[in-house]
Parts: sequence; structure tokens; C-alpha cells
Amino acid sequence: MKYLLLISMLLSVPAFAVDPIGTSIELPQDKQKVLKGTIEREQFVNKAGKPIKGVYDYAFKVKGKSYHINLHESSVTEAEMKQLIGEKIKVSASIKDGLWDTDDPNVQSRVGEYIVLHDVL
Repeated sequence: MKYLLLISMLLSVPAFAVDPIGTSIELPQDKQKVLKGTIEREQFVNKAGKPIKGVYDYAFKVKGKSYHINLHESSVTEAEMKQLIGEKIKVSASIKDGLWDTDDPNVQSRVGEYIVLHDVL
């Protein structure tokens, strides 16, 4: 019975670990995962709130959450994404946190969680 309780506790560990000192540390979130969701195309809006005609962002919507798709890091092309808009798909992806538009921290960019699509399954 004691082992059953221990095993159930280990299986319910949240997405963080405890280091030897006892403080919590976040586990890396850029590991590849298989996710089911839809690709949506959204009108790009500049920081002044003005929509830019002909410029679009892509988002992957999964479990009620929308992630910006980073086209520069993704293996899936924009042309492939256009064909899949609105369809329920399964992808191999990594969720990351950082700059959306550039790798250079000296260049202005949107920042936050985003997704990198590695493959459509």
C-alpha cells in the first residue's frame, strides 16, 4: 500500500522539479511534443493598433490556448500552413518562450510563448 501511494504521487508531479536545496525549478519547455489543434491565420496588427493589409500571423490553437507560430524556426512552411488553415491536425512541436520576430535581443520584437512546428503528422 505504501508503494502504491508513492507511485501515485510520483505520477502526479507537476511541470516543475525540486532541486536538492528544495527550491522549485522549471523544466525545459522546448522539448518536442505531439499536439492536436488547428492552424488559424490572423491579420497582423502593428503596435499602434493598425491592421497591416496583406500581412498575417499564424497561430496554433490547442486546448483553448492560442500560440503564435514562429515561421523562422518552424520546419513547416507558410505555404503548407495555408493549406491546413482551420483543419484539425496533429503536429510535432516545441513550445518556447522568448522573442517572436527575431533572435537579436537588440531589435524590437513581440515576446512571450510561441510554438515551433517541426512536422505535421
